[in-house]
Amino acid sequence: MPSLRYKSISLMKLQKDNVNSPFPQEKMNLVVNKLKDLGVTHLECSVPLDYPDYALKWCNTIHGAGLKVLFRGTWNQIEGLYGQTKLVGPLRPVNAMAFWLDKTIDYINTNSGLFVDGDLWGPLPERTEGIFQDVTSFLPYDGLGIQINYADFFNQLVDKSKVAFQSIGKNVEVGMTANNFTEVDSGWIQQSVFDKAGVLVVDHYQRDPIKMYDDIKRIYSKRGKKVFLQEWQNIWDSDFQTNLNNCKIMYDTFKKLIDEDILISYSDWSGWP
Repeated sequence: MPSLRYKSISLMKLQKDNVNSPFPQEKMNLVVNKLKDLGVTHLECSVPLDYPDYALKWCNTIHGAGLKVLFRGTWNQIEGLYGQTKLVGPLRPVNAMAFWLDKTIDYINTNSGLFVDGDLWGPLPERTEGIFQDVTSFLPYDGLGIQINYADFFNQLVDKSKVAFQSIGKNVEVGMTANNFTEVDSGWIQQSVFDKAGVLVVDHYQRDPIKMYDDIKRIYSKRGKKVFLQEWQNIWDSDFQTNLNNCKIMYDTFKKLIDEDILISYSDWSGWP
């Protein structure tokens, strides 16, 4: 029977959201070892790419526990994090595509100690945020237009990342950047992005089990690629029993998608108290 290839849990609230109050090592150890007991293959590192030293502490802890890392970091100036001005619209760097590509590839080349064989590289997730207006887009609208530019950017990111990981001698799987389900389903994102990645990586918070099944199967049929659901969360209500009951219902839905060899990897957005 088919099974999940990768099973991961997000640590975003403990990483991306607390750079100004970093976790001490003993707490990192506690979190990682608790989550390891759930049978995951990977844990997320969503520390912004601006802070490789802090990312290294998390990666060393995760790798030291015998797990791999799913990298989902972004740049502060793309999202406007930690007081940084968003470099979007009229504030975009000259040759913005090359600027962000070079910066991200340099992160790989200058921080080889972050990576081990079997890690997953999915930086700059959900970058359709703000993309539909030139004034809020981190990529330019000129040339062939934003849809083509978006696809070209992430396709180049895959190709250049492969070369970078080869140059540092690390067997890291690339093309794992997640997109919002809406833009995958609508067709806004060019098919070349998924052909290049070889997988549909989506974040989708559908709570209805029937709709979730239909949604995942629909994009699989439309795009012709198996699905890595990289963000979903069960914790919607304050009542534990309600969450547990919801989880049991969704488990059956996910298991059906796994048995049909449509859903091949999963990451839960919930690795914090």
